[in-house]
Amino acid sequence: MRIGILGTGAMGQVHASALAHIAGVQLVAFGTRAPAPEGVALAQQHNARLLSPAELLAQPDIDAVVVATPTDTHLPLVQAAAQTGKHVFCEKPLARTLAEGVALIEATDRAGVRLAVGQVVRYFAAYAHAHSAIARGELGSIRHLSATRGGRFPTVSSGWYANIARSGGVALDLMIHDFDWARWCFGPVADVTVHSPLPHKVVAMLRFASGASGEIVGSWAETAPFRTTFMVEGSAGRLSYDSWASAPPAAHASAGVEVPVSSGTDDPYLLQMREAIAWLQGGPAPRATAADALEALRISLAALESLHTGQRVALG
Repeated sequence: MRIGILGTGAMGQVHASALAHIAGVQLVAFGTRAPAPEGVALAQQHNARLLSPAELLAQPDIDAVVVATPTDTHLPLVQAAAQTGKHVFCEKPLARTLAEGVALIEATDRAGVRLAVGQVVRYFAAYAHAHSAIARGELGSIRHLSATRGGRFPTVSSGWYANIARSGGVALDLMIHDFDWARWCFGPVADVTVHSPLPHKVVAMLRFASGASGEIVGSWAETAPFRTTFMVEGSAGRLSYDSWASAPPAAHASAGVEVPVSSGTDDPYLLQMREAIAWLQGGPAPRATAADALEALRISLAALESLHTGQRVALG
């Protein structure tokens, strides 16, 4: 399968590295609107062409594209890729609004191409283990979840992370990881109540349809390196994790963005991409489907609404 990557920033670099380790995959081009020295170097590193997005999408020899661009650009790029018959792997969040997320999925369905989405936390060993333990009933009836995810504010030359209208800020761009994982483990979210104790720090209280509760904290306001934690409490036991306890207190810093590393032997970005490529080639559905990504987006947008209104938001 011949792949093109739209975007040469942090996630474009991460996905390029993963694709380089998948047999039968050839990374042939990167697409970027304004080639920077890092983009030129990235293309050279992977022996790939550096094109504009329109040029990349017009290439008849590209079978699928990876969309690793700012969130508010996902819809038009995915629509354009689908119109040219290319399968798509889209980085999270799926889209900036729910309507855009629905339109994005509809565009790929209409075109008869496959869509995969990068909800990578499902592939981190500790988070996958927790899901398996809960599914097997090892913790009994689940009562409460707490999770944190935080680090320094992402600094990229375009500054798009700081533009809430574009990125959705912490509640969307960062916390969507834990919202997706929580839904995967504990089922549908009934409602969410959010407040922000500090700029770029968000606390979300979740109530699940099962009756379980959750507290998820996301932060770009930290001075310490990137860190994630969780604790799951059930009637028969407790399961906890702290990324600092099992790995060096650091994350891979790429293009101004801290990208967490895995403490396991398998790179979660590689595991994710292997499943995605298999799906795009006609194989089984990946661990996180486009429908899952849409639901994670729905929870994140409800959190944003609660943050702005100060009210509890029901998800229905």
